[in-house]
Amino acid sequence: MESIDSRKIELLDWLLSACGLHSVSILPMLGDASLRRYFRVITPDASYVAMDAPPPQENVAPFVAIAKAFCSKGLSAPEIFSADLPRGYLLISDFGDLTYLNSLNPENADLLYGRALEALAVMQEIKNVSGRPLPPFTREFMRTEWA
Repeated sequence: MESIDSRKIELLDWLLSACGLHSVSILPMLGDASLRRYFRVITPDASYVAMDAPPPQENVAPFVAIAKAFCSKGLSAPEIFSADLPRGYLLISDFGDLTYLNSLNPENADLLYGRALEALAVMQEIKNVSGRPLPPFTREFMRTEWA
């Protein structure tokens, strides 16, 4: 298994060569409960997020397919600027650090919760992604994910 440092070096090389970025700095971001890692990629012109999802334990193809499905329904999902599926690298749009929870206040709560509920209703309509059925989000599925 590759070390984390060698993957970070490989990711940086991919950003510079395959993605055509120049003068980049990458800063670690909080990740999730998997082997995936995220980096904020800062260039003189823009900010992106790089995902490092080491195969074979991780697979970025479902992320790409679901992001496309969400966008096709008018939902907000990261734009995928570049992808190396076999190596598990994605360069995606950076939504910034402001979360829904940190944005919420008594003046905008109804609006933000209303938008969230509308988005959830649209998400529920998406039954298949890339011709494959999405698994139902059941109690058992949640327990497996939390484990």
